[in-house]
Amino acid sequence: MSERRLACPHCGAANRRVDRICSACGRSMVIEVTLDDLDDRVAPPPTAPPAVPRAGGWPTGRGTGTGQPQSMTALWVVGAVVAVAVACVLVGAVMSPSGPQVAPPEEPSAPTASQPAAPASSGGEAPAPGAGPGPAPRSESTLEVETWDWSRDDYGSRYLVGTVINNSSHEFAYVQIEFNLYDRSGTQVSSTFDNVNNLEAGGRWRFRALVMEDNATTAKLKGVRGSEQ
Repeated sequence: MSERRLACPHCGAANRRVDRICSACGRSMVIEVTLDDLDDRVAPPPTAPPAVPRAGGWPTGRGTGTGQPQSMTALWVVGAVVAVAVACVLVGAVMSPSGPQVAPPEEPSAPTASQPAAPASSGGEAPAPGAGPGPAPRSESTLEVETWDWSRDDYGSRYLVGTVINNSSHEFAYVQIEFNLYDRSGTQVSSTFDNVNNLEAGGRWRFRALVMEDNATTAKLKGVRGSEQ
């Protein structure tokens, strides 16, 4: 690797970096620089020209390019700030909850003598929607309980037995009879029922309702009902 060499500032000959005296011209490799030389080489910084007062006596604003006096510019800034503050106060007053009040809607006036009153029904109640004459429901009184009583079979089971007659001119697809059961104190302990299908017009049905409660001593007929379908 070749050694880097320095050129002599006087004759330009190449010398080693450690040489202080040029091997060609014998002069010093070190250049002495005085403060005077530095002052000659360094230019002084430019100075700003002095401000020139205008005819009105106001100095022109620097950097604005408008020629406006600096005091006038400050007055414009203060005026703009005041205007913005006043606008904010006005907007806050308008947007506050205690702003414009809305009057409540007027309540409907009471009916006067010139307004016709709604007709009242004879029963004191308004008729139900869609109510009107129609076919009367078929009464189940055509199913008659002719007789009923207690009974016991050979195995000791107890029953309520009797006869129901269909006194109508049509057949009942389903008929059911029901009883409530009570103990000796009169407290209801259970209930029992029996049913049959397709009881013809004028037909008779022998029902047999099982009583499973041993403490049941009396029975009350709750009713008999039938259905055509």
